[in-house]
Amino acid sequence: MATLFVQGSLLFLIIRAWSQKRTRFAELARAYLCLTPFIPLVSLINHNVDHERFGVGFRLAPFFVMSFLLLISFDMNKYAKTAYRFSKESLLLGGYGAFSLISAVFATDASWAIISWSWTVPGCLLFLIAGQLSSVDDVTRDGKMVYVVLGFLSINLSLVAFGLLTGRATDVFHTRNFGSCFASNAVLLFLTIYSGLGWLHARTSFLRMFMFIGFSALSILISISRTSVAVALIYVSFLLTLHFRQFRRLTVALAVAAGFLWIALFAFERVSGLQFTNQLAVNWKNRLGHESLQGTFEAAMSHRVHIFNSEWREVIKQNPFIGQGYGNFQQTTTSGFRDGHNLLLTELYENGWVATGFFYLLLAVGVWHAVRKFAAHSRDEWPIAFCFLGFLFVAHTTGAVLSSRGVDSYFTPVTGWGLCFLIGMLSRHRKARSLAMAQHVHQTKVATAA
Repeated sequence: MATLFVQGSLLFLIIRAWSQKRTRFAELARAYLCLTPFIPLVSLINHNVDHERFGVGFRLAPFFVMSFLLLISFDMNKYAKTAYRFSKESLLLGGYGAFSLISAVFATDASWAIISWSWTVPGCLLFLIAGQLSSVDDVTRDGKMVYVVLGFLSINLSLVAFGLLTGRATDVFHTRNFGSCFASNAVLLFLTIYSGLGWLHARTSFLRMFMFIGFSALSILISISRTSVAVALIYVSFLLTLHFRQFRRLTVALAVAAGFLWIALFAFERVSGLQFTNQLAVNWKNRLGHESLQGTFEAAMSHRVHIFNSEWREVIKQNPFIGQGYGNFQQTTTSGFRDGHNLLLTELYENGWVATGFFYLLLAVGVWHAVRKFAAHSRDEWPIAFCFLGFLFVAHTTGAVLSSRGVDSYFTPVTGWGLCFLIGMLSRHRKARSLAMAQHVHQTKVATAA
């Protein structure tokens, strides 16, 4: 019954946010973006506590409810609808959605493909629009994203500690995939999207900065993943967004965070009786034991290249234009994986060249907007650009999908929804004038009618 309690709590928060912010579409979308990372807790508890008592429909319910309520909220914002009729980003994502739906209709498992599409792609479009309606000041003023990062990482660290203390994981390396969506690579992928949004508010306070850096550093350290190097570089890039006064605050926060990490690791060793730091040192040495950075990168890619080579030929041979269908990778491949461990490979395999082409044009537009942010005088939006570019690297080396949609997965569209929100924020500058004009026209019509 623990699953039922968690699901009920999440649905209560979803409906509560709707009742408070239904007339403010962008604000409601940001609230839902804060809730989305925690919805896979339903699948986690259902699997580990209630032994798969609840089915797929029950676990997917929050995503459908959020998408439906966001659509209604967007319909209530007449000026936003007028502005986004001509959005280039929306048209590209719409093209991806249309052709991936066609692929889903002709999929091997068409029913599952259509269901997977329905709780992923419409939400991507809505969050893209919400991103274009959200400024850096809006996200900073909300202040919720930093607590989302802290909450998500806290659950990850708790699962690792639980696995070690109960013996379900024999050493720290075997906790890398303990806890489904809170596995090491999934956590690192989460940070490539949410860390920039959280940093916008974390940098305004010493306490938040200390907690943000401390929890992130500990999660990156125990991930024992080569991907963590790329994520750490994203955090380093955040330094470029600070002013001199914030640098002094950061210096103190780093010193305190380092002390916190040492005390936390020492205390855990004393309580658990495990040689935790020695395990970390040995495992990291094994993971990075190559003579060069190139050797480390090639080692990380070797297994994924094997998947790529075997599945690429199958994509070309069978249905190169419409693919195998949304969420049909696991049912139609012989690799034994739920996805291709690579964003491009997974999209090509499931949705074909046409849909993937639209999606990668959208990513290219996002890269263009990110580069333009670096050329601008203000550095306020640089964290968003750094995270977007960092995600593109991680998604094609470690692997990523827009949604975890395998038939027996933990189900979450957090990657796709968060990514589209970032693209929306990056493209906001070109929409500011059209939004203002559309809002003015709408207000004029209301005043005239009155």
